[in-house]
Amino acid sequence: MSCCEGGHHSHSHVEGYDIEGDDPTLSACCLKDKKEQAHVARVMSVLRREDVTAKRLEQRHMTHNSGFPQAPAAVAMTSVDPDEISDDDDDEYAYLMDDESIVGGLEHQRRAALQARAALRAQGLGILWGDAEFQVYRRHVSSLDTQALIAAKHNRPTVVARVPADEAANTLISVALVAGAERYLGTCFFGISAACDELLAATCRRSVAGPVLVALSSHGEYIAHKSLASFREEDWDATLLPWLAKCNVLREEFSQPATTATAPSAEDDEEAERTGYDCGHDGCRLKYGYYHEHVGASLETKRDIAAWRQ
Repeated sequence: MSCCEGGHHSHSHVEGYDIEGDDPTLSACCLKDKKEQAHVARVMSVLRREDVTAKRLEQRHMTHNSGFPQAPAAVAMTSVDPDEISDDDDDEYAYLMDDESIVGGLEHQRRAALQARAALRAQGLGILWGDAEFQVYRRHVSSLDTQALIAAKHNRPTVVARVPADEAANTLISVALVAGAERYLGTCFFGISAACDELLAATCRRSVAGPVLVALSSHGEYIAHKSLASFREEDWDATLLPWLAKCNVLREEFSQPATTATAPSAEDDEEAERTGYDCGHDGCRLKYGYYHEHVGASLETKRDIAAWRQ
């Protein structure tokens, strides 16, 4: 509470008295309160803009109310005439909004996070894939095309969510899947519709009906599935993430395997041929075989071989 707002401060006895102009102490106190209020309002606006929970609730509220016509308000909520509102105070303290000590730091962090997210998306990471990408993924898995899976960044443990047709539930699940894709870069996330039910059943090799969450290995092999029929917003962190962790499909880091193999050198070939028992005889061309004759180019070696054969 500011010093000028308390009940013990009453200015009724000084009507017509210019408080801010004639009383330096009270003027400084009021100016300080106004500066602090403006700074707090600026910080709170940034914090509300970064509040993920508030955004989800607002999006959910808008989704629920999108299908219903909005009735006009019967009673005005305020009697203040907008034309009478003066912007003099805002203009007077507009320079306070340029404070970069806290607000600038938050804005810088937000821009850095957006740039990092865009860089990951350019690499094919942190993305929630849809029906078209799932069809391509299924085709590559069926044909055992490992190089194509690697090129598409689909050679990862995979989470497939068959989202419901209901718009509100679809929005909730999609928001949760996007958050999971951005957090677990080593896991591939798909959000598919009913059009891919046959492909999903072929992937799981069993009948899966309705909204469902499926866990697949990095080779596209079925691990387990869980129903999403009664999905709620808190179920993602409370139930589904622990379940996916038990399925061992959550990876926070992505590591790309090597796509090209180096050609073996001459030394590697020579080392590969040098297997077996070393007889220790100099000049023996078969010294690395288990059973052999000491074959050499010298005449002495040939005589020894002839004497040994007699």
